[in-house]
Amino acid sequence: MHRPEAPAPMMAIRRSRPSCADWLIFQSLPISNRSARLQTHNSSLTLVSQASLAPPTDGEEPMTYDWQAALAFVATLIGLTVVGRFLVFRIPALQQMRELNQAADKGKLARKRFREAVKASNNTGLITNLVFYVTILPLCVSFAPRPLWQHLVEILAVLLIFDFFYYLTHRFLFHGPILRKVHSLHHQAHTPTYIDALYVHPLETFIGLFLFLGSIPLAAAAAGGPLNAFSMAIATLVFTQLNTINHTFVNLPRFPYKTLDRITSIHAAHHVDMNRGNFATLTMGYDWLFGTLEERVDRSTP
Repeated sequence: MHRPEAPAPMMAIRRSRPSCADWLIFQSLPISNRSARLQTHNSSLTLVSQASLAPPTDGEEPMTYDWQAALAFVATLIGLTVVGRFLVFRIPALQQMRELNQAADKGKLARKRFREAVKASNNTGLITNLVFYVTILPLCVSFAPRPLWQHLVEILAVLLIFDFFYYLTHRFLFHGPILRKVHSLHHQAHTPTYIDALYVHPLETFIGLFLFLGSIPLAAAAAGGPLNAFSMAIATLVFTQLNTINHTFVNLPRFPYKTLDRITSIHAAHHVDMNRGNFATLTMGYDWLFGTLEERVDRSTP
């Protein structure tokens, strides 16, 4: 008795059209068998198409190019930055520190070479951010709702991943033989103020941003899907503001400014010379863990 040919396994058929070899085999078949062969081929393709369109299982969220979520990220980041600065500098003590930094920065910006270095760093940062926001970010963020604790976990995960890789890069590359000369431009500031956060070699600016921005897709991959757009805007805000704040001059050793005073004093110790520790930029946890934590350096004037 003639047995009908078993259908090909579902995953064996990947092509949307037959190859030349398939066509030759098909032509060599008896006419009576061609109809059955076509039905088998079409059935298999249908099964493959249905499988490829099936939604992800186990609660995983698909990775899609969500430009609306990316746009919301940018808008939220800009909005929080503008509103935050407006509110913060309504506080007299912080406004006073701002004026002291601006006075010190004015003298530094009077030097042409300094201005050019800041401009080059800013341009590098702008291009790096723009490319990432257009190409990678829309694949890593979404509007999918989640509990509050998950928002906090996503924010902390991105910041801790970045700070770990930045600690290693700062310690072994920027203060090692490979990129020490590049980093030495930034370390010309032995008593840093606000503008020194931007007085960075373009290569160092790119590497620092690459480490932070790259932490977002890493965290998304670990989570098995996109992260929340608003959570990532907050994480980016923390990253940008702490990297600026730790270079500013702050002399407010009293409540409620003690934490702010400590942050700036710890990074000031790193700038005394290029042989100091305190390599992390967001938290001193990794310096404490790896034995490179230095005592703070307090300043009474910028």
